[in-house]
Amino acid sequence: MIVASGGEHLDFHGFTVRVFRSLHSQFGSYGYFAPGTLTAPPPRPETISDLVEGGSLAYLITVGGFSVLFLSGTANYVEREVAGLRPDVLVLGMSGHANVHDYTARALRATRPRLLVPSHHDDMVTHWTTRPCRRAATPRPPPSCPTRRRIGLAARVLDPEVLRWYDL
Repeated sequence: MIVASGGEHLDFHGFTVRVFRSLHSQFGSYGYFAPGTLTAPPPRPETISDLVEGGSLAYLITVGGFSVLFLSGTANYVEREVAGLRPDVLVLGMSGHANVHDYTARALRATRPRLLVPSHHDDMVTHWTTRPCRRAATPRPPPSCPTRRRIGLAARVLDPEVLRWYDL
């Protein structure tokens, strides 16, 4: 485990990790999901309300010239931190961003990935093995497709299935 706060560029001799300051999503009241400051290891949470924000981070992982930017767990970001990164893949959180201005389009414009992988469509509390399958009988486009078309981004969109292996 490595403590990071944003700004780190770590070389793990075979891959690198760049750490960026980020933000958490804005809920209907424009407040944060879990306000507070995490200053020490927390006790094991029993419910979502036991969680504390503690600072959100984004990660760019590069292996052999191939890069993946993870803006995946928070549904918000600091645009100037990620602008111009140009990752091969952008993993973008897709829940809880209704009050973040033009969330998806801004992320796509700022990073211009070749492949977009929407993530975090879930409600965080229902176990994935018991909730109804998200896939309808007729395939639906991932939530980011209309935005991708609107801003003219040529990236492909991969809406992943649970426990399926993908070669990128």
